[in-house]
Amino acid sequence: MKGITPMRKLSAGLIALVCVAVMTGCTTNNTVGNPVFTTKAKLQLAVGTLNDSAGTLTSVPGTYLNAVSTFRNQHGASAYINPGNSTLAIPAGAPMNTCGLFSYGQNPAAMLAPFGNTTSGPGPIGNYAPAFGAPPALSPANSNGIGYDLGYLLYFNSCTVGNPVTQQFVLPPAPASGAYTLNTTVPVNGHNIAYSASATLGTPTVLPADPTPSYAPGPAGSGGGTFTVAVPAGVTESLVVVVNNANFAVAASIVTNTTTAVVPAGTLAPGSYGAFVIGADWPLAESSPPNNNSPTPTIVGAGGTADITVSNVLQITQP
Repeated sequence: MKGITPMRKLSAGLIALVCVAVMTGCTTNNTVGNPVFTTKAKLQLAVGTLNDSAGTLTSVPGTYLNAVSTFRNQHGASAYINPGNSTLAIPAGAPMNTCGLFSYGQNPAAMLAPFGNTTSGPGPIGNYAPAFGAPPALSPANSNGIGYDLGYLLYFNSCTVGNPVTQQFVLPPAPASGAYTLNTTVPVNGHNIAYSASATLGTPTVLPADPTPSYAPGPAGSGGGTFTVAVPAGVTESLVVVVNNANFAVAASIVTNTTTAVVPAGTLAPGSYGAFVIGADWPLAESSPPNNNSPTPTIVGAGGTADITVSNVLQITQP
């Protein structure tokens, strides 16, 4: 985002689309004695486009592939604590490294502290980057206060622990018509179990650029305010993300299906923030844990794809 270096934007933007909520209820991979394997896991993949016209998420303006995954057991929680390393096969080019898959996106531990680099990453908080949807403000509210993630897949140079921080992340591929396949092999009780999911992208449909929102803060000390968003054609849901400029932590994340997103009173301390909008044509928040515990939540819109568009960053001051 504006005012953040490209590397910070890449880290704080891409990593931010993952949340610790996906860890809840994971199935362990190793047991003792004569175990009976009862996990019924389902891997899902959806593809579409990401219109990052301002470079807010990726640091490089452009149109990219948006790939979304779920990997849940029969109870709707993350299928495994150790889900193995995954790859995404794309229509042209080598498979992309997507590493560990959890209930809605990737390994939250790896995302919050990629490859063990807990303090050496870009920014004052190292690689402990924010997770969109993190407390304190969520609308609609969730049941455990942890927050939402978006299922969005990040791409890596490799999945090796200790990979240099400057080589961890790579830009998403361009959207291309054709078949995509997400593969992972999970070690379970001395055996390797393969999982695979496929999705096909026809002629890519790119949502229009999401306009920068406007903000009207509440009275001084109220901690609240109101965002106004202009909804692009094709967008059915908007997520307004507010990031604290002092530490890059997400201070609020509000889902709306209208042009208004209300920040609840008491949410924002006085200070400087950056805010932007993610528009989607599929139920990105409703399919997120912990509100959704379906083994196979809906991850596509009416057109059969998962498309998102992202606005530029609005700098705001909360009185």
